[in-house]
Amino acid sequence: MTMIKLGVGPSVAALALPGACGDRHRRRAALVPMSRLVVGCLLVLACRTAERPSRVGSVSPRDAGPVIDAPATAPTPYGAMMRAGARWRFRVHRETSTNELDPSDIVYGPNDPTVDCFVAEAAPIDGGLESSIECEPRLDDDDLNPLSGTWAETPAGLFDRDAWQDDDAPPAPPYLATPPVERDDETTDPPTEHGSPSTYRYQIATEGDAWCATYTFGADRGTQSRLCLDALGPVELSWYREDLEDTDFTFLRRIAVP
Repeated sequence: MTMIKLGVGPSVAALALPGACGDRHRRRAALVPMSRLVVGCLLVLACRTAERPSRVGSVSPRDAGPVIDAPATAPTPYGAMMRAGARWRFRVHRETSTNELDPSDIVYGPNDPTVDCFVAEAAPIDGGLESSIECEPRLDDDDLNPLSGTWAETPAGLFDRDAWQDDDAPPAPPYLATPPVERDDETTDPPTEHGSPSTYRYQIATEGDAWCATYTFGADRGTQSRLCLDALGPVELSWYREDLEDTDFTFLRRIAVP
């Protein structure tokens, strides 16, 4: 019995045609009436047609290109940060205020400058990946930029590589866990003879399709950095360092993925 496979891809139907192909069938066809001979010829034609690659709604394996397996798990919100050559363009808004500003209230104008951030290097490390991200042009207070620097991805999550104290192992918890989870942790150092106690607050929350990590530290409002990531990478970031009078705020919002 010969099996003729109909269809392309994972869903394949099979049609059983007894003696449909082969020399034995063609010899027997000469001994039967003309009507049966016609039927036999049609079956032979069907067999030969089924052996050819279909060109309607499909491509041959030679034209299909490499097979890419789907990821075993859902992509993390920071996977793009580990891809060499990834690039994002941001609109930059600077503002000085005596009050804390909400990033969601910021209005970006066409005259606000732009900055490009990109993955300059990416390489495997023990247990994960590591990447170096740079931004050009550099901003005046770029030392507070939460995106610039070296990052590491391990099965546990995303880590700020520059904050590692030990080169052999990342600290816990990660900057963003895998999968990301909401959290709001706050600790306060005891006061010293030189000043007020310092408070450290680390918040993880969802905002639309992004996960945002906000780190605030220092006395009163102190210093804050905020980084939001979606499936394409960083989508929004901001930072400030409290001054005695006015505070300079820096906000970046992604406008393109070149």
